[in-house]
Amino acid sequence: MPDSAIYYAQLHYDFAKEIGLKKEMAVAKNTQATAFYLMGDYAKAINLYYESLKTKEEIKDTLAQAVSWNNIGMVNDEQGFYDEASENYNKAIATLKSIEDKDNPELQTTLAASYQNLGVSYTDTKPELALEYFYKALKIADTLKLERDQAYAYNNLANIYSDQNDKAKALEYYQRGLELLKK
Repeated sequence: MPDSAIYYAQLHYDFAKEIGLKKEMAVAKNTQATAFYLMGDYAKAINLYYESLKTKEEIKDTLAQAVSWNNIGMVNDEQGFYDEASENYNKAIATLKSIEDKDNPELQTTLAASYQNLGVSYTDTKPELALEYFYKALKIADTLKLERDQAYAYNNLANIYSDQNDKAKALEYYQRGLELLKK
């Protein structure tokens, strides 16, 4: 299926370019990048995410830029480039924090995802820092009632508490996450 996404995203890109819709061009490149990411072709994914980012910068779409930084960080994570991943997640967070409309749900959702991803990147090396980021993600997910994101945060928190042999807290958070996923 990702190869179909690449094909149709190219049609999307070509049409958007023909009529001069840069935002749509960036969306199409992002779609292609995500398809290559899912197929494990990280080099193509990174290149396309950067192309999309460049267009987003040209049109000054700050929220979309943050999404790109987060996506680039995810590719870095998959490749085992954890320092680069953390750097890119932090760029996403800084970009989001520069936006004036802090109540924008899309901004908050992207911020929660960036915190989750940053927490995951620190889970094995700096678990206390990972906990901090997971709690930040959970707070946003709770506020917006994003049950899937709440469940992920609970699961990530539980994993760390389990690793720290705090089995009671781990079990509590696993159960909370499971209840949310059942919904």
